Amino acid sequence: MVSRAGEQRLIDAIHAGQDLHTYMTSIVYDKSMESVTSGEREIMKNATFAFLYGAGDAKFARMAGIQIDQAKSFREVYARQFPAINAYAIRVDREGVNGNEIETEYLGRRQAVRSKKDSYKLLNYVTQGEAGDVLKKKLVELSMTDIGHYMRLPIHDEIIFEVPDAEVDHVLEVIQSVMPENGAFKVPLSVGTSVVSDWGEKYE
Repeated sequence: MVSRAGEQRLIDAIHAGQDLHTYMTSIVYDKSMESVTSGEREIMKNATFAFLYGAGDAKFARMAGIQIDQAKSFREVYARQFPAINAYAIRVDREGVNGNEIETEYLGRRQAVRSKKDSYKLLNYVTQGEAGDVLKKKLVELSMTDIGHYMRLPIHDEIIFEVPDAEVDHVLEVIQSVMPENGAFKVPLSVGTSVVSDWGEKYE
């Protein structure tokens, strides 16, 4: 969404390696990144997801654990501080109201909503749909390498591999070579890896 909207401050922050939610929080709360609390960052994260999913003030307030008047004020500041994102969301919603499709540029697929009353969903369809396109394409590319037979299961935005200990370093090297997408968008899409003995360990 940041890339498609052309929100330059956030694009620059991503290129600089900043944690995006913390950076956005520092802007909205007008404080240094070092002084941003985890609670403030969580509210910002929920605000971004609420924006993406088309949630209203009441739902955003429940997601963030704040009062509805606080949610309304926060979203007003959000829209003011990130005008390109706000303008992009309005533009996408208008396409949905007009019954138009939007092409996801990565693979050229088209997204639409079934009725005008669902126009608010189109921003999520386009954003999540394009992210899904990237993952699917990378799954195909990984399957064509010599580590493809180690792939077991994609879960949301993660891929589980089952790898012999002796092959771990090689598999990590291939993943880091294949998975990043650095040319299709205004920001690079990087990848993180974890090595655990079972998947549950990652979330302990």
